[in-house]
Amino acid sequence: MSKLTWSSARGLPAVIATVLLLQGRVQAGVYATNTCVSQKLAAAATACQQVFGAWAKWEKDPSKDPGNSTRDAGIATAGGKLASAWTKAEQGASKKSAECADTTVTSDAVQTAITSAVSGIADSVNTGVDFTDKKNLACRARMLTFAKTACQQLLKAESAFVKGLAQDPGGAQRDAALSKALATFTNAWTKYAPVCSVATAPDAVSSAISALDKSMVADTTISPNVADMWTKITPPAQVQYNGKTLAPMCTDGSQYVYFVKRGTVNKLLVYYEGGGACWDYVTCKLPAETPTTGDSHNPALSPQGFFDLSNPANPFADWNMVFVPYCTGDVHWGNAKVTYEKSDGTDSITIQHRGWVNAQVVEKWTREHFVNPDVLLVAGSSAGGYGALFNSLYLMQNAYQASQAYVVDDAGNGVITPQFQTTNVTQWGVQSTLPKWIPALRTLQLTDPSASLSLLVSAAANFYPRTPFAQYTTAYDNVQTTFYNLMVKGDASAEAFMWWLSTCDWHDKMTMLAVQAATAASNLHYYIGAGSRHTIWGNNRVYTDTAGGVPVLTDWINAMLTGSGAWSNVECADCSLESGDPRPSPLVAPFGASGAVTCP
Repeated sequence: MSKLTWSSARGLPAVIATVLLLQGRVQAGVYATNTCVSQKLAAAATACQQVFGAWAKWEKDPSKDPGNSTRDAGIATAGGKLASAWTKAEQGASKKSAECADTTVTSDAVQTAITSAVSGIADSVNTGVDFTDKKNLACRARMLTFAKTACQQLLKAESAFVKGLAQDPGGAQRDAALSKALATFTNAWTKYAPVCSVATAPDAVSSAISALDKSMVADTTISPNVADMWTKITPPAQVQYNGKTLAPMCTDGSQYVYFVKRGTVNKLLVYYEGGGACWDYVTCKLPAETPTTGDSHNPALSPQGFFDLSNPANPFADWNMVFVPYCTGDVHWGNAKVTYEKSDGTDSITIQHRGWVNAQVVEKWTREHFVNPDVLLVAGSSAGGYGALFNSLYLMQNAYQASQAYVVDDAGNGVITPQFQTTNVTQWGVQSTLPKWIPALRTLQLTDPSASLSLLVSAAANFYPRTPFAQYTTAYDNVQTTFYNLMVKGDASAEAFMWWLSTCDWHDKMTMLAVQAATAASNLHYYIGAGSRHTIWGNNRVYTDTAGGVPVLTDWINAMLTGSGAWSNVECADCSLESGDPRPSPLVAPFGASGAVTCP
C-alpha cells in the first residue's frame, strides 16, 4: 500500500467517538441573534398592526382623507418606527459579537411586504363597497381590525418562539398560538361579513395573513444574503462566541475557511469533511491535507453522491448547506497546540489541533444565517463522521433546540485500541471539549479504557431521543482498518500499512460496537454494506448499490427522514468485495480470488 496521506485516508481512529458524545457547554441565556430576530418579528407585528390600523381608520370615512395622505402618512410612520426598531435590534446583537443585519432582509423590504399584503386585504374588503354608506364602512373598518389583531398575534407568537426555542421543541406552543389567533379571526370575520356585505371569504383573508406571517419568518430566519451557489467564507483571525475568543486555523496555523450555499426550503445540512488524523511525529509528518484557503475543499468540485444537487433522487438537493473543511488532524474534536518529538530527539513538528475551535466558528456563522431550520441533518465522512457525531451535539444543544435533527456518521465507526484512546486522543485537548451537559458522560475521562464508542454514542442518542442517529460502513473498510492496524502494529513497524492483517479483527470489533450501540439506543441504527471501500456520501453508489442484499442507501436515508418502519439496522448477507474495491496485491488471506473475505 502506498504511503498513507490525509487525503487518501478518509477514516480515522475512533476513540474520538468518546469525546464526541461528551463535548459541550450549555449556552447561558438566549443567543443574541435569536433575541435580535425576535425583536425584529415583534417590530413587524407592531408595523402590521399600525398599517392595518391606518387602513381601518381611513375605512370609516375616506372622504375625510382626500388623496389618502393621512392614511399614507400613518403607514410611513409605521415604517419609520420599524426601521428604528430594526436598527436597535441589530446594534444590540453587534454589541454581543453576534450577526443580525446579514441574517434578515431590510426593514424597508419588510415594510413593503406588509404594506402590500394589507393593501391587498383592504382592497378585497372594499370590493363593490358603497363609499357613501357610513354604517357599512364602519362595519368594514371593524373587520380590518380583526385582521390587524390576527396579524399582530401571529407575528408575536413567532417572535416568542424564535427567542425561546429550547422551551418549545418542535414548535407545539407556537403552533397552538397561531391556530388560536386564526380561529378567533375566522369566527369574528364570519360573524360580521354578512352584516357588512363583504363577499371575501374568511379563508382567503386568513390565508393572506398566514402567508405574510410565513414570509416574515422566512425573511428573518433564512438569510437572503447567502448565495445559492457554493461560496467560500473566510472568518476573522479571532472570533468571539459564547464568551470565548476562538482562533480558527489549520495544523500549520494557516487561515481556515468554509463553504456555504442557500437552498429553497427551510432545511439545513451541515457536513464535516474527512481526511485522516495524526497523533505522533511519524503520522503528523505524513503529507498533510491542503490548507483550506484554496478552493480544493470546495464541494462544487466533486458533485457526486449527495453533493450532486442536480440528481432528482437526492433528498438534500434543495436544502441550505454548510460544508466544514478538515485540516486539523483531530477529527474535528481538538483544541490544543502539540509539539511531537521524533523518537531519536533530532526533530520535532508543531501541530495546531483546532478542529473543535473551527467547528464552533462555523456553528456561530451557521446559527446567525439559518436561525431555525425545520429540519437539521448533521453528516460527515471518515474523520468528518466523528466530527458530525461530536459537533451535532453542540448544534442541537446551543443552536437548534426546536429543529427536527438527524445525525449521519459515514465511516467513522470507532474501532481503536485502548492505548490510542487513553494516550493519543487526549493530546488533542478533547477532554476540555466534551459535552458535559449529558449526565451519562459528565464524569467520563478519556483515560478510562472502558469508555467505548458504543457507550458514548448510545448515551448521546438516549439524551436526544427525538434525533435518529445513523452509522454507515462497509464490512471491511480498508482505510478504517489501516488506522486500526497502525495502532495495533505501531507506525514504525514494517507491517504498519499492511491493513489486511487487521481486517478480520477490525470487522469483528466494528460489528460488536455497532450492535452494542443500537441495542442501547432505539433511535440509533447501523448500515453495514458489502466490500472494502471507504465512505459513501460523496459517491454515486448512494443511488445504486444493493450488493449483499442491502437497500439503496438513499432509500434507507429517506426512511429515516420520514420515520418509516423501513428504517432499521442493515447488514450485508454476502459481504464480498465489489469490483474495484481495495484489496491486497498479491492477494493474501483473508481475501480470496473471488472477492470473498474468509475470517476465522
